[in-house]
Amino acid sequence: MRDLHGASLCPKKSNTSRNIFIFLLIGAVALNLILFLSLTVLGAYFSEHEFYAAYILAQRINIANFLQRIEALMATTWIISTYFKIVLFFHAFVLETAQILKLKSYRPLIFPVEFLIYGLSHLIAKNIIFYVKEVPAYWLDWEITNAFAFPLILLVVYHIRKRISHNKQLT
Repeated sequence: MRDLHGASLCPKKSNTSRNIFIFLLIGAVALNLILFLSLTVLGAYFSEHEFYAAYILAQRINIANFLQRIEALMATTWIISTYFKIVLFFHAFVLETAQILKLKSYRPLIFPVEFLIYGLSHLIAKNIIFYVKEVPAYWLDWEITNAFAFPLILLVVYHIRKRISHNKQLT
């Protein structure tokens, strides 16, 4: 079935879950490769104590005295990927805040949230020394909460909502 312009009116099958799985697999392989290279090239002690072991690995690359200085490419990649990650998180935060507050548009929230995040980032963590001294004590709690507890709560809420909607359909 087609509309006036020849476009299909039937929705196409979505491959979102397959694509997510593929990218998760690629990311896991890349992280494991970096970990393996870090352990074999730098050793266990430096791999454990260096913040940016992958950057140090990139500094050591020297192929026939021609292919060198790969760390500049890696740093550029990190900066660009961090920028896009921040943009995506910011956009999701603003959209969800607008939905929670039942606003018609998310645009009035953009500048206040920008200033709030900027101010809080300088208030909470002024420099890298904060991360070295303060964060390790709480890192395990943070990871358990964000990587296990929140997804588990979301999964439970999803199943409860699904069961409630299924029961409403039956009655």
